[in-house]
Amino acid sequence: MKKIYKDFFILLFFLLLGLRQGYAQSGMALEKSIASLSSYIDAPVNEATGLPSISIPILNVPMPDHSVDYPISLRYNVRNSENTFNVSDVGQGWSLFGTSVIYREERGNVGECDRVNYPSVSQEDTYYYNVLDLSGKLAIKKTAGVYKVVNLTPTNNIKIEVNNSNAIPGLFTPIDFTIITDNGYKYNFTKIDTYQFRCYAYDYPITSGITSSYYLTKIVSPSNVEIANLDYQLQSKTLPNLEIKKYCKIKSIKTSKGEVNFDFAYDDGLVNTVNDPLRLNKISLKNPAGEVLYS
Repeated sequence: MKKIYKDFFILLFFLLLGLRQGYAQSGMALEKSIASLSSYIDAPVNEATGLPSISIPILNVPMPDHSVDYPISLRYNVRNSENTFNVSDVGQGWSLFGTSVIYREERGNVGECDRVNYPSVSQEDTYYYNVLDLSGKLAIKKTAGVYKVVNLTPTNNIKIEVNNSNAIPGLFTPIDFTIITDNGYKYNFTKIDTYQFRCYAYDYPITSGITSSYYLTKIVSPSNVEIANLDYQLQSKTLPNLEIKKYCKIKSIKTSKGEVNFDFAYDDGLVNTVNDPLRLNKISLKNPAGEVLYS
């Protein structure tokens, strides 16, 4: 077991050497690491797409309920290796799976300003989701003034619930999501990641506040018992043009059977480059007594 993790960190060292030089081409907020997950949804890794399955299992989160399997792994996608604009927190082409997130497909600065300042025009938002080992897409569609949640990946037998904020009249802005799997387990996404930038450059009156991502905060059993709790590390950066970028990374996953901790290091010099400024340094596992089993 120790040899596996020693090999993992050696590999991780070489992955982090893959940081690319260069400056980001977009002012949008979506984290490089989150953006890399969409490749697995838009073009799944299987024989039909011709994309090979390349993954490194790291560990399984110790769960009190054996009905839930919570794997943590690194996965490589050749589509991400060709993407020179987004380098994730574990290196170019690689993604950290097990962080569980729902994020909205963004439209670019002008599109986002239109969305906020002219909400009646906005008819549909598309979201990507990754929960444990399950990935897919959903849409929130507006028809005759009524919003409806549509699962765009029907092969995933799940139910999706969403609560709306009425902060901007006419604009559907979720404040949280709940994904319910076919075995009755609930995955609550209540940690919100937002990003702000000025719309004045486009003659819009309202500063845009983009709610870009929703992170898994707890898992609840069919008997309404919380079996896992997740905490996050937050980092924000105010740019000279008054844009505020926020970065959210998994910090810990806690259950009654143990705790998994993630250590990310922030590099301010990478903020305006193609790289994620937060890089994964270490993952550790503790038992309920707090003893480190490996790190």
